[in-house]
Amino acid sequence: MYAPTNCGVRHALSTLCLRFADHLFPLAFSLEWLQQIDVRHNFNVRELDHIPIAPRGIDVLEDPDFHHPDTFKPPYDFFVWGIVHEMFAPEVEDLSCLPEYHLPFFLPHNWSMAQTAMLIRQANLPEPLSHLALIADYIANRTGNLWLDIDIDQYYESIYDESPLEWTTQNIQALKQLHDQAEEMESQMAAVEAWVALEEEGRMKAILALIQILYANEYLTNFPQTLRRPANAHPFCYL
Repeated sequence: MYAPTNCGVRHALSTLCLRFADHLFPLAFSLEWLQQIDVRHNFNVRELDHIPIAPRGIDVLEDPDFHHPDTFKPPYDFFVWGIVHEMFAPEVEDLSCLPEYHLPFFLPHNWSMAQTAMLIRQANLPEPLSHLALIADYIANRTGNLWLDIDIDQYYESIYDESPLEWTTQNIQALKQLHDQAEEMESQMAAVEAWVALEEEGRMKAILALIQILYANEYLTNFPQTLRRPANAHPFCYL
């Protein structure tokens, strides 16, 4: 039981948020919002809708100087470098102002995040390499998961201000399902990172070579003068 005072209500809401974090999903509890509550004048149940969730995604393009490839471990760094170049290279005259990434060879001229993710999934690679597509989608904010596709700044600026989440049973169940899915996705991405960390330089070169082979195979498959491989055949066997 909590006293029907400002301190009592704030204590109750803090307890509620901690309970969410322990059993369901984390909340971005705003102390500024909490301090504005005055139960004598303006507090009602709709105030609960202004408690924001706490996405943990990243926004590489928002600040490429801060989200530099060097701030990420392989293979995240490669995809960070890739999306920054994909988005900004057409707009700048001097490519030297963009982040550097020392590739052992040139990537295909039509390289893109979306195409790379598609080719990786299409190749039916073994784990954990199959999860490289998920890393590409994560860096590009295209996983389809609310927790991973936006960061906390985006939530406050573009989503929370426009339409605060209603704390209905249906919304909570949906958020819980997405949160569990996000945790599974993060474990899959962590498996790739752990695999690369065992022999970082060699395995990153292998990943880059793999991507180059996937593009080459796609090109040959679509080349008019070559025989198309059977639809159920793998392009190669990765050892």
